[in-house]
Amino acid sequence: MLEKFEQFINELKQNPHISVNEESVADNRELLEYRDNEECFEEVYEDWKIRVPEEDWKYNDLGSLCLDWDSVTDQPGEEYLWGGFQLHTFSSALSSPSDFWDRYNDSPRFWRNNPQPEAEAIWETFLPKLNYINGSGHGSDGTFGCILREEGIYPCSVYFFDSGIWFEMDMNLETYYNTMIDCKAVYYWQYF
Repeated sequence: MLEKFEQFINELKQNPHISVNEESVADNRELLEYRDNEECFEEVYEDWKIRVPEEDWKYNDLGSLCLDWDSVTDQPGEEYLWGGFQLHTFSSALSSPSDFWDRYNDSPRFWRNNPQPEAEAIWETFLPKLNYINGSGHGSDGTFGCILREEGIYPCSVYFFDSGIWFEMDMNLETYYNTMIDCKAVYYWQYF
């Protein structure tokens, strides 16, 4: 999977109509030698009782890859298309506490101020299980690819979170990443 992402980033860098503003292929490669996948996924099991099969440890190699790109036009400061990603290490997405959603669901139009009991249940039980596997590469815009962590359940369901709304995607993690690459990680590709 890492090679697919690296190839995708290199293809974008070769495209004269695309400006790659940031990417971290070399940095991510350097970090690989310090990553102990066995130890990382043992921690996931200890914390969540989620047993990740060895063939899925490859997602951890994506580590902290990031990409930010936009289209090149003949007008300074004009962007018609942009995209990218900031990937979260897979084992960390499975084991670390989740509160990325808090700032997007903390306004009067969302759950805390909603007197409905089901809204409170979502805030207290569902959202803490939702953790991001990637954010936007073009700044903090409230869009995240996510997995739903439930104790003892693997593979995890994949979700898309957009500034306080979310929906389950009809795909597994492999399909999610491959579709991201196929769509060139264009902004809002998950809606397509």
